[in-house]
Order: sequence, then C-alpha cells, then structure tokens
Amino acid sequence: MKQQWLNLPLEQISIEMVFRSLYFFNRACLQNPQLELISWLVENHRLMGLVKAVRKRHRDNAKRSLDIWEPTLT
Repeated sequence: MKQQWLNLPLEQISIEMVFRSLYFFNRACLQNPQLELISWLVENHRLMGLVKAVRKRHRDNAKRSLDIWEPTLT
C-alpha cells in the first residue's frame, strides 16, 4: 500500500488532536482490523482537526518578518 504523508511542517500538526483522534482510530479498527494508523490519520486529518489553522496574526508576523529580512535574503 502506498503511504501518504501530509507535506506540512511539524509545527502545523496539533499533537493534542492526534492523541484525541487515537480513540476514533481504535473504534475504526474494531470494524476494520487492517487499518494503518498513519494512512488513516492522513485520510481523516480534516475531520479530526489535525492541522492547525494559520491565524491572521501569524500571517501578519510572517509578512513583517519578510519585510525586515528581505533585503538581506536577496
């Protein structure tokens, strides 16, 4: 089986929500014992809320940081 991964930085994955989703994975395994944890989490990442939202203040901070450091990067 081809494994899929979320191509996101680790900081964007909610560890708390991963742990919370283990209960639901366990319940799904009772119905289908062939399930694999990682592929199930990737498939259901939106339903489980595993990816942290990018808030407006994070976008503003990133823009401000880019404005400051852009002259040194080019």
